[in-house]
Amino acid sequence: MRRWRLAAAIAAAALVPATPAVGNVPRPAMTPPVTVVPSAGLPPEVKVDRSNANLAVAMFGGRLFLAFRTAKWQIADDNARLYVVSTTDQVHWRYEGLFNYGRDLREPRFLVWQGHLFLYFALLGSNPAAFEPGGTLATQYGSPSRWTKPRRIIPLDDFIAWSVKLHEGRPYMLGYTGGGGTYQPNPPPKYVYWLTTEDGYNWHAVNPSHPIVYTGQCGETDFAFLPGTGNIVTACQTEEVDTLGWGAKICTAPASATWQWTCRGDPRRLDSPFVFVDNGYVYVIARRQPNFGGNYDLAMTNLPDTDAQFAVYDAAYASTTKRCALWSIDPATRGFEPLVDVPGTGDTCYPQIIEQPDHHYLVYNYTSPLDTDQPWGTALTEGTTEIYHHILVFPSTPGTVAPASPPPRACNRRRALRFRLFHRRGDRVVAVTVKHERRVLTRRGHNLTSIVVQDIRPTATRRYRACRLTRTPTVAEQRSDLTRPIREVRARRSHALGRTRGRRRRDHRLLRG
Repeated sequence: MRRWRLAAAIAAAALVPATPAVGNVPRPAMTPPVTVVPSAGLPPEVKVDRSNANLAVAMFGGRLFLAFRTAKWQIADDNARLYVVSTTDQVHWRYEGLFNYGRDLREPRFLVWQGHLFLYFALLGSNPAAFEPGGTLATQYGSPSRWTKPRRIIPLDDFIAWSVKLHEGRPYMLGYTGGGGTYQPNPPPKYVYWLTTEDGYNWHAVNPSHPIVYTGQCGETDFAFLPGTGNIVTACQTEEVDTLGWGAKICTAPASATWQWTCRGDPRRLDSPFVFVDNGYVYVIARRQPNFGGNYDLAMTNLPDTDAQFAVYDAAYASTTKRCALWSIDPATRGFEPLVDVPGTGDTCYPQIIEQPDHHYLVYNYTSPLDTDQPWGTALTEGTTEIYHHILVFPSTPGTVAPASPPPRACNRRRALRFRLFHRRGDRVVAVTVKHERRVLTRRGHNLTSIVVQDIRPTATRRYRACRLTRTPTVAEQRSDLTRPIREVRARRSHALGRTRGRRRRDHRLLRG
């Protein structure tokens, strides 16, 4: 745990400055993104493909667990694999398991409860042109690389669990059915279920008389409990039209009846939402449309029917670029507004969050390469995606702006190297010169035993862009970073050779680091 806190402290020291708050809603500062998948720290058992997304994170047993889907593309793939890895430092990862069913699978979710770690994931089909949900499975972690046999959690063949969270020690889940009809003409409704469990495997309605909390076109739906009141706030993603319109829905429910939702529609979408609360403010991280004024509903009421509207809206959405954003939700009005973009472009935004002390939130997310800006549909099928983490830091006092350190002076992969100086007994090193690329550094003293050289850039990597590698170095290159960044280290020694001869200076090359 000590290494974990140290890693968090180092990351927090490299904060990007916060921007002023909008109204009374504070914006966070944030650290630069650090790529996890792909990376050299993954275990050799993990075979990473082009598309890496659909992820879950959780802290269990002093380790951070990460589950993620890897496949040739983001749409359905019969060779999709779900890997689980864990770490104590977010750099070096241990292999924890692989799930592969010869069909698509996604939507992993962790639940840490009563000393156990549960993993939930959804089965889907293999037709890239269809969305074919096949139910949700659950498994329990036993020991490294050992999981119980997955089994179904609810007798609904097309049920997909989207959000699993704890509140006051009790687990809750939001999931939905009907996703397979999204692309049909005049699609049937989706049903959102509000569930709980006593054993982690068998889930049932919070209120058996009201298992369904929303009927319409809400699919991916996330929630958070408001502190103090116990009321809930939810955000859902939609693609088709229902009685509240084409876009996202924000819903609220009282603590006394969390199954009785009151909702409001919006012309914008909130894809893959993750809702959380800090200092009484409600936030959601979700995909953002930077085109058409942010709207998914293009108000083309002149088209013959909603099927024609869907065809136009869906095509316009797929053919334009996307961002991932932090939004603010007002539970009183059930409105929402974007606050600031988090790292994300192309095919992006599937956030998962671990709350840390002092209003810090560790965010894991995925994105297309940040130096590209492909349309969403192109990025889904042709591009690559990677998983990263960073930290959001909110102010400790409501209504203020989070303090931030200046931007980091060096890229993440620059490092400091310490060189021990070896010499014969009786020698005193009085000066050391280090030559690296075009830099020449000199340190002087009476008896130097080591030297620390900072801001060393690995020579094996090609070039940098906005403090981010434009390509991922190979394992061999990353290992060579420690052995080949310094071209020459020269030390000048002062050696006592006798009273009559005085002191004589000699230069020696020291290549031991």
